[in-house]
Amino acid sequence: MKKSFILIASLLLGATLFQSCIEISEKVSVLRDGSGTYILTIDMSEMKEMIDAMGGMDEDAESPLSEMEKNYTPIMKELKTVEGISNVNVISDESSYIITTRFDFASQEALNNGMAVVLEDSIGENQGKEYYILRRRAFIRTPEHNILIQLKEALSGEMQNQEMDMGQLFSDVTYVNEIEFPDRRVRRTTSDDVVINEQKTAASIEKYLFREEEDLDLEYKIKLGRRW
Repeated sequence: MKKSFILIASLLLGATLFQSCIEISEKVSVLRDGSGTYILTIDMSEMKEMIDAMGGMDEDAESPLSEMEKNYTPIMKELKTVEGISNVNVISDESSYIITTRFDFASQEALNNGMAVVLEDSIGENQGKEYYILRRRAFIRTPEHNILIQLKEALSGEMQNQEMDMGQLFSDVTYVNEIEFPDRRVRRTTSDDVVINEQKTAASIEKYLFREEEDLDLEYKIKLGRRW
């Protein structure tokens, strides 16, 4: 079973044929008691539009999502066994080339263990790893959550035998991280890159994965106020 980062890198390599934009988005909705919902989405709809405009894929051609679907089966099976994780769901939309992984978590520990399965393919040695920390009045993204750095390394490995410029080929590949607080308000953040919405119920950050000027270290702290 390939690691999730390798699978995503493979999808990105396939997208180079169409010079299309891919968006990887990670949304976490967190309630005051530490429970919530995690959603990871890979959106390749622009690539699908280009394929359709060129007459569609050949009948014998394999969908870009097929390998990911195959490898996600054991990942989802393990995810359903994680304590505190429920409502596990993977939606693979072949009509739009969008694949979404979603699960509910009962606690911070369950969130981090669920993410270890989705991102690292197994809790195993990742037991106890903290990607996010929820404190009384703060929500923290830790250095452990280095998905962009790992994805870039995975893609470099996939391309090591090919003379290709990642910065040029993948300049429009974006990563969006949104944290939502339905029963709290966001006061401020420690990073200028993090944007707070008008309702002060969510904070988000967007990065272009392969632009040289981008800092891929996404550690930040969100200061929280009282419930509404």
